Amino acid sequence: MTGKLTVTNVTKTISFPVNVTKSGETYTISGKLNIKMTDYGITPPSAFFNTLKTGNELAVTINAVAK
Repeated sequence: MTGKLTVTNVTKTISFPVNVTKSGETYTISGKLNIKMTDYGITPPSAFFNTLKTGNELAVTINAVAK
């Protein structure tokens, strides 16, 4: 799936890998994409004078059901 993702007023075109399964007349769409906070102008959080830091990557997941 390709589309635009906007985070903190920064928009990028992304390709989001998804799986689509059909059960009767219902479709389930699911996928996961890792993005970097710095790609969207976000500085990864830190605390205690930079001794405690988070990673730069975030996991974006999608789970949708359609009929």
